[in-house]
Amino acid sequence: GLGLVEGTQGHFAAALPHLQRSAELEPDSFIPYVFLSDFASSLGRKKESRRYAKKATELGPSFVFTWLQLARAEKELGHTEATLDAVSKAAEIAPDSAVMLALVGYSYISANRLVQAIPPLQRAARLAPRDYLLQSQLGYCLAATGQVDAGIVYLRKGASLAPNYGPVWENLGLAYQ
Repeated sequence: GLGLVEGTQGHFAAALPHLQRSAELEPDSFIPYVFLSDFASSLGRKKESRRYAKKATELGPSFVFTWLQLARAEKELGHTEATLDAVSKAAEIAPDSAVMLALVGYSYISANRLVQAIPPLQRAARLAPRDYLLQSQLGYCLAATGQVDAGIVYLRKGASLAPNYGPVWENLGLAYQ
């Protein structure tokens, strides 16, 4: 509790010893490691953050947020493949979560791997048909990878759901062109 109080006040360095002690007292709990990773990250201790996040996934492999914390730590270190792997494992735990599937797709987009972004985005789009960003990003990926007609369908849907979202109109115009 002391570690969390210090952390919520932004005293991350002061929080770490309390959380480390908590991890010693409850060696099978992943919870202290999630917070240790988060607070180490806040202090700019990227490798330490990753080490704690990995321990959290070992102790709590069936919890989505342990994998998301590891993905965040890997991303901060610039480890693209490890980031994608951790995000994908989080999505495996929640296979019917449009949010998690979209996160996987968006992560592939960030890595400029549009072809790999399409399957999780398609599944997410079926689960969340009224999510304009999801529809728009799927349309962008499809159009950019040569599936222009399918891309236009999703881009038009994104535009109809959020007519003030500028990027969808730009991508729709490029697809028509």
